[in-house]
Amino acid sequence: CSSDLTRVATQLKKEEPSAIEVHCLAHCLNLCLQDAAKMSTIVRDCLGLIGEMSQLIHYSPKCSLVFNKCKNELNPNSHGLKPLCPTRWTVRTGAIESVIENYQALIQAFEEINGSSHDNYGRRAGGVLAQLQKFQTYFGLELCYLVFAVTEEVSLLLQGKSTTLQDALQQADTAKSYLQRQRSDEAFRVFYKKVFEESKDLTYAPCLARKRRPPKRIDDGSESHVFETPEDYYRKTYFEVIDIIVLELSQRFSQESLRILLQIESTLLKATNMVSDVENGNIDETLLKFYAKDLDGKKLLRQIAML
Repeated sequence: CSSDLTRVATQLKKEEPSAIEVHCLAHCLNLCLQDAAKMSTIVRDCLGLIGEMSQLIHYSPKCSLVFNKCKNELNPNSHGLKPLCPTRWTVRTGAIESVIENYQALIQAFEEINGSSHDNYGRRAGGVLAQLQKFQTYFGLELCYLVFAVTEEVSLLLQGKSTTLQDALQQADTAKSYLQRQRSDEAFRVFYKKVFEESKDLTYAPCLARKRRPPKRIDDGSESHVFETPEDYYRKTYFEVIDIIVLELSQRFSQESLRILLQIESTLLKATNMVSDVENGNIDETLLKFYAKDLDGKKLLRQIAML
């Protein structure tokens, strides 16, 4: 786990201060999405629902037969459901998209399973159906698709053979910039209108949850915030999920050790491309100080000029 890695890295740096620890950047994207699922109820619930539906349909021949019949009637060009990858969170976009694409077929299939089966599968189908009929579920799936699709694009670029560290960090910054552009009232209104129109024939109308009083042990007597409309409530949820992803990207792609690696990469690339400042013997002082006991600065300058 990350805490163990931190302890190991700390011990190694005590032995060798110039050692550089770097977390896998592709894995950092996975951790961003995992943390979003931990901190956001709507993301956690949507992913759990996808997993439950996938198990019901793929592990039961009867449920699979019912779903395929409904899919072929309503959306014959659909590719069906895709399972969630248990480890690689950045490739879950396809599973989320397949649920959105087959939403109506899923509702019809689980209605039929719930009405015709009186076993455990019928009970589970009834629970899934109740969730699918909520506007919150459809909204959450679309919101998950928005953020998961961005991170999947970044993950694909990070795994390119010719990707440099600078390229990787630029892609993370591009993803953050995109998400930050989506964090505006105008972008939310467009998103909410699209989701609302698409969900009209699929789910119940959006509504506010019943107001609940906080437990006495944490109730300080002040009035809790009350949302005036469902749109206000979903605006908060929308901004919250985007904020979590942006914050995670900022923290995980700003590792202290990456600065030194960027300087090393930049120095070598500039020398290879005959950029004037390196050719003239100008190397970042931070790099020379970091490797002061391992490198001879004057020799390094000569060797870089020869390179």
